[in-house]
Amino acid sequence: MEETQQAITESQGEKPKFDKKLIGIIALCVFVIGAGIAVVIAIISGAQTVSTGVDGIEITSGGTYTISDDISSGSVIVRADGADVNLVLDGVSIKNASGPAIFIESAGDVTIELKGENKITATATKDYNGAIYSKSDLILSGDGSLEISSTIDGIVSKDDLKIDDGTFIVNAKDEGIVGKDSITINGGDLTITATNGHGLKTSNEEKKGDMEIAGGKISINSGTDGLHSIANIRISDGVITISAGDDGIHADSTVTIDGGTINVVKSYEGIEGGEISVNNGDIKVVASDDGLNAAGGSDNTKSKASSFSGDTSKAITIAGGNVYVDASGDGIDSNGNIYISGGTTYVDGPTNNGNGAMDYGDGGCEFVITGGTLVAVGSSGMAVNATSAEQVSVLMNLSGSYSGALSFGTINYTPSKTYNSVLISSPELNIGDSYTLTIGEKKIQTTTITNSITNTGTAGMTPGMGQGRQGGMR
Repeated sequence: MEETQQAITESQGEKPKFDKKLIGIIALCVFVIGAGIAVVIAIISGAQTVSTGVDGIEITSGGTYTISDDISSGSVIVRADGADVNLVLDGVSIKNASGPAIFIESAGDVTIELKGENKITATATKDYNGAIYSKSDLILSGDGSLEISSTIDGIVSKDDLKIDDGTFIVNAKDEGIVGKDSITINGGDLTITATNGHGLKTSNEEKKGDMEIAGGKISINSGTDGLHSIANIRISDGVITISAGDDGIHADSTVTIDGGTINVVKSYEGIEGGEISVNNGDIKVVASDDGLNAAGGSDNTKSKASSFSGDTSKAITIAGGNVYVDASGDGIDSNGNIYISGGTTYVDGPTNNGNGAMDYGDGGCEFVITGGTLVAVGSSGMAVNATSAEQVSVLMNLSGSYSGALSFGTINYTPSKTYNSVLISSPELNIGDSYTLTIGEKKIQTTTITNSITNTGTAGMTPGMGQGRQGGMR
C-alpha cells in the first residue's frame, strides 16, 4: 500500500492514471481527486487487469468486480472483449460530467448487481446517450437500489436488456430505459421519469424489438409513450402505472396482455397497437383521445388512416380479464375487427357526437360478441352495436342525456360522465324477456329482446362506418 500511495502522491501534478496487476481476492487503490479522496475496492475472481485514475476505472478482463466507494469525477469502463463481466455496485456514487457513468464498450454478457443504495449522475453525450450505456447484452439484478440522473437517457443497451430485480429510480431528460433489441422485465421496482421521451423503449427496426413484462412494479411518467416497442409488447404479470404525454402503451405490431395490473392514468391514446389482444389481467385506461386503438399503422407517422379504410386482418380481441376505458375520443377503436369472447369490459365513451364508445373498421370488418360482459356508454351520434352476437347485445340510444348509476336486468354500472347511449351485452340477458333501464331512481324505458342484436331509439352510425370518420392509429 505504501508504494501505491507514494506513486499516486508523486503524480499529483499530472493526471494520475496507472495500470496495476491485481492477483488475489481484494485490492485497495487510493487516489487523490482535487482536495478529496476516492476509494475503489475491486473484488476479483482470479487475476485481472484494472486501470484506475481520476477518470474512474477500466475493466479489461472477465470476472466479478465490486465497486463499494465513490467515483466523484469519472466512470466505470468495461473493455473485456467477449468475456462475461459481473459488476457489483455496493453503496456507491458515480458522477461523470462528460459521458456515461458506466460505459460497457465491449464484453460478452454484462450483469450489474445492486447492493445497498447506489446513485449515478451523468452528463450524457450524443454518441453515448445513457447514464449507463452498453454495447453488450445487459442484465440488471440485486436486492439494492440505483438512482439515475441523466441529461439524455437513463439506461441504454444496444443489444438485449433484462431486469430481474432491484429498485431503480430513473430521471432522464429523454428516454428512460432503452433496450434496442429487446427489453425483458421479470421483477424489480422501477420508477421512471422520462421528461421528453418514452419510459421504456425498444427500437431495432432490423430484428427483434420485442418488449416483455413478466413481473415487477413499474411506474412511468413520460413525455411521449409510456411503453414503446417497434415490434411487440407482451405483459403477463406485474403492476404497471403510466402517465404519458402520448400513448400509454404502444407497439407497432401486437400488444398482448395475459395478466398483471395496468393503470394508464393519463394518455393521448391509452393502448395502441397493430393488433391488441387481452386474455387476462386488470386494465384501466384514461385517454384524451381513443382508449384502445388498433390497426392504423406506425406511431411514427403521426397521421390518421385514410377515410373509410379498414383492415380485415387486424383486430382488438378481448377474451378475458377486466377492462375499463375512460376516453374522450372513441372508447374501443379498431381500424379492423372487434372480437369479444370473455372478460368484463366497461367503457365510458365520449360526450360528443363525433366519437363513439365502440368503433370498428369499414370494408367488411366486423364487431363480434361470443361471450363476456360489455357495458359501453357515451354519445349516441356514432354509437354502434355488434354485427353478430351469440348472446344478447342491446343498444339503447336515449332521447336525453343522463348521469349516474344505471341498471338493466342484473347489470349494474355507474358511468363517470354523462351519456345518452347504452350498449349492453351479457349472457344473463335472454331473448324474449323484457328489461327496464333504470338510471338513478328513474325508469327510463323497458325493452323487449327480440333478437340477439337489438336496437332501440334513434340509430347511431351504420355498422362498419364508424372508422371512416376518425381514421386510426397515429
